[in-house]
Amino acid sequence: MFLCDTNVVSEFVRPRPSRRLLEWAEEVPGILISSVTVEEIYYGLGWKPNPRILTAVETFIAERCELVPVSPEIARRSGGMRGVFQHAARRARCRTC
Repeated sequence: MFLCDTNVVSEFVRPRPSRRLLEWAEEVPGILISSVTVEEIYYGLGWKPNPRILTAVETFIAERCELVPVSPEIARRSGGMRGVFQHAARRARCRTC
């Protein structure tokens, strides 16, 4: 089983998903997504509605994914890591300004 993020789910529901991703998906025993990924997908669809993508996402999640709940500890660690990465990216951009 592999825990995948929003980018992977988004690629699967494109009209022409990456052949490499499709081949990879055939080889793995299962795809896990977190409840945070589900939230991010629905946030994006709320911001930029697309009925085709909504249907594709819901079908993909129902048929191919297992949902992993996020505990408070996981949320703390993920949020901390995301903040560190964002800070590092901002510092790197500022060096080139």
